[in-house]
Amino acid sequence: MAVKWYLRTSVTHGCDTMTLKYNHLERRNHTFYFRYRVPSWVRHIFEKECIRYSLNTNDYNIAIHLVKRESFKYDTLLNDIRWLVMEIRNGKLHLSQDDIENIIAQRIKEIQDKLDESYYKIKNGEIAPHNLPITMLEEKDYKSTPFDGSYEEFKDEQVISFVKKYVMAMKNNKRIPPSVFDFLKRTVKKNAIEPDEAARPDWLDKLENGMQMADDYAHNRAEAIVTDNRNFYIPAVIERCLSYIEEERAANTVRAPQVKTHWQTLFKKFKEYKQQIKGTGDLTLQKDYTCLEAIFDLIDKKYVENLTAKDCDFISQKIYYIPKNWKKTDLYKKKKLKNCLTEDITEKNISTTTVKKYLRAFKEFLTYAQRKGYVNLALNVQLEIPSRETRESYDPFTKAELKKIFNPETYPYRQDEQFAFRYFIPLMALFSGARLNELCQLYLDDIKKEGNIYYMLFTDERKDQHIKNKSSKRIEPIHPKVMEMGFEEYHMSVRAKRKERLFYQLSYSDANHYTDKMSKWFGRYLDELGIKSKRKVFHSFRHLVKPELRDAGIPQEYQNAICGWEGQDTGERTYGSNFKINVLYNELCKLKYPFLDENLKKIRERQITPRLALQYRLYPNVDRTLDFAKKKKEI
Repeated sequence: MAVKWYLRTSVTHGCDTMTLKYNHLERRNHTFYFRYRVPSWVRHIFEKECIRYSLNTNDYNIAIHLVKRESFKYDTLLNDIRWLVMEIRNGKLHLSQDDIENIIAQRIKEIQDKLDESYYKIKNGEIAPHNLPITMLEEKDYKSTPFDGSYEEFKDEQVISFVKKYVMAMKNNKRIPPSVFDFLKRTVKKNAIEPDEAARPDWLDKLENGMQMADDYAHNRAEAIVTDNRNFYIPAVIERCLSYIEEERAANTVRAPQVKTHWQTLFKKFKEYKQQIKGTGDLTLQKDYTCLEAIFDLIDKKYVENLTAKDCDFISQKIYYIPKNWKKTDLYKKKKLKNCLTEDITEKNISTTTVKKYLRAFKEFLTYAQRKGYVNLALNVQLEIPSRETRESYDPFTKAELKKIFNPETYPYRQDEQFAFRYFIPLMALFSGARLNELCQLYLDDIKKEGNIYYMLFTDERKDQHIKNKSSKRIEPIHPKVMEMGFEEYHMSVRAKRKERLFYQLSYSDANHYTDKMSKWFGRYLDELGIKSKRKVFHSFRHLVKPELRDAGIPQEYQNAICGWEGQDTGERTYGSNFKINVLYNELCKLKYPFLDENLKKIRERQITPRLALQYRLYPNVDRTLDFAKKKKEI
């Protein structure tokens, strides 16, 4: 009786029990056997459905080692002969569509090898692409040979000769079993490969057409070496052949059975690498994890070693069909992500910005995996990231929009301390270009004073503080206009209350840190003002400050130091460079918005009514910052 090891099976050694799963292992009368099921597409070559033989051992651990070796041997063998699915009908060779594409793939491999050999000569201009002997069916090939027949006869002869060469190469493979060798020996006969003159086979025309496509591919790729432009058209047949080649090369580079690595396991190492080498913040790493989770869910794979070029092509094409908030949908809870894709791309799908974010995170992860030897191919080059022209970035606010935002009739009151962050944070962003979270997470100790100059310290020294990268760790002076708007008084009042954080009204969350309340309110505020573009958000302040600093004549190194942009000089990346605070302050003072002076003056000088002051004291938690919108609707 045979015990088949397809399911979870217990093996007892003394008092120890192992439970493992091996698909090619079975036991008969206390002896372990290797069993390999022959795929249906190759059974006519092996002439059997199953390969079974004894491993000559009754020791489980030795059997496990041997079955891994034998499985690898047969997997490699099938990879070698998977190109060969030929048939002989009535003494003549018959090629299926798979055979045709396999032969075309072999032709493309020859082209790639020739171009690789001559790469530097082409790149340096020593050889012109059109002078390379990389084509087979063009008229110049016909004229350069002593062939006596017509051009059409020449093409037929070239194709048939290549098929012969292809079959001979397969026959000379020493690893193939005798049954396969006999089949190839019969096939290589002249009367089996060459077609009848009376009945021209259909496969010859199809193969000839494919070979001409391969010639076109050869020209385009040679030109791409010179121009560095790889955006040339590739027919679907050639695309499939290229993917076959990539997977074959990946399989041939395997030297031993691989240990599978879960992508989450590798991400832990990737995370440490980005933290130590690049200084990447926790929030960015969390976003990277979310992106990778979606990617691996989309292709329904867990292990890094299982990634292929086809997977990358699938990702590049199908990622646009992922619905918005896909993780929150009821459909996703029942099905896998690849089964939740929409039929068409609409506004209900994720944006181009989100697509770029996903693909960039995955591409960086693949680069790391290749560098560390987890994948054998440069799979990252297979990903097609949307071009810059289609980018959905944030736009800076216009002058008219800034006047709406800082309108004395709608802007929040400074005296409403429970919501004072809504008053100060937009002003601080307008005159600093700081990110929202950088401002929201400030502690009182992060506000320092040197002489008469107040400045902010942006850091990640506390557990609940996060910065985007190393260059974001900096000091930045507080603009005099912000001080005029009552910042010093607010700072002193918070200190008098013995609060630790500057904007103590904000609460922390792992997902959005301290930005949640401020971000949501500002979005509603813009909507009520009629600023409803998706490109206009709080981050638009940062996009506004950059050109304003430039137009104010502030040198680039000071711009980088003020806003935390990464400069060319490494010295510029440590706490906003070594610039003295008074130097940065003098430069920042050049940042002005004269068209807002009148509005800001009215905001600063406006007085709240006694009734409103009483409401602030009696009902401090009531939000009144959008009352203007309610009144407008009532009217």
